Amino acid sequence: MNEVYISNAVLPVICGCGNLTANEPFCHADRTVGFNVLIYVTEGCIYVTEDETDHELRAGSLFFLKSGIRHYGKALCPRGTSWHYVHFILSEQERLPRFEFQRPPQYEPLRFSSPLPKLTEISEYSETARAIRELTARFGSGDKTGAWRLNSDLYALLSALCIGTISKPPTTADKIEEYLLARCRNSFSASSVEREFHLSYKRLAAVFKSEKGITMQQYHNRRRMEEAARLLRTTLMSIKEIAAYLDFDDVLYFSRRFRAFFGQSPTAYRRSNQANY
Repeated sequence: MNEVYISNAVLPVICGCGNLTANEPFCHADRTVGFNVLIYVTEGCIYVTEDETDHELRAGSLFFLKSGIRHYGKALCPRGTSWHYVHFILSEQERLPRFEFQRPPQYEPLRFSSPLPKLTEISEYSETARAIRELTARFGSGDKTGAWRLNSDLYALLSALCIGTISKPPTTADKIEEYLLARCRNSFSASSVEREFHLSYKRLAAVFKSEKGITMQQYHNRRRMEEAARLLRTTLMSIKEIAAYLDFDDVLYFSRRFRAFFGQSPTAYRRSNQANY
């Protein structure tokens, strides 16, 4: 499965990280590198094959490629695909004893290893996503203190992943987020949320806002507008067709909502983004 192991005895060493957005469709590079790769996709889809195993990484996917294993792309990733990446080096991790949740023998060195989850899904509002965004933003920022802490911050992130912090059963708010995301093409309906989760909308709204820091309507509108923006960038659909696809009966109302979210009309947004391609 080409798992990437980390240990509690050695810090990972970052050798590069950042955030990229594809201006054109692209195929992942065919390469074998001497570092591990963390990939967190925020929009679009990345197709990558590692050691003859195909992987489809969609928005929300967090994935690890292992050092020394060939990986490459077989299919084109769409224009507009956006992702964060972290390249990091680990040393002799797999030779250490596998970590177990038990008291270690007295006077024995506390050196253990544990595999990272190969592929997992995370919410963009999660602590893990926030940590990845902050890590890539600080790399190369010129902040001396922040640069000193980069490796230890990556270690904290990877440790949380390997001991199962984000593999806990999804909360009610996580389930609501998944439900809304799957229905971002449709108009928001409080009654349908109530029927799905068998609780009052007032209670569900309070739970979602408390955990995610955003209301359900705001989250739904954000996802809907982001989908509209994606269609404007990557398709030839007319604005009227996009409005209908996203369940807007009135194209002018759709345009007003889009302008309120992005600060420009759908036509201006399409024109300004096409100028970059």
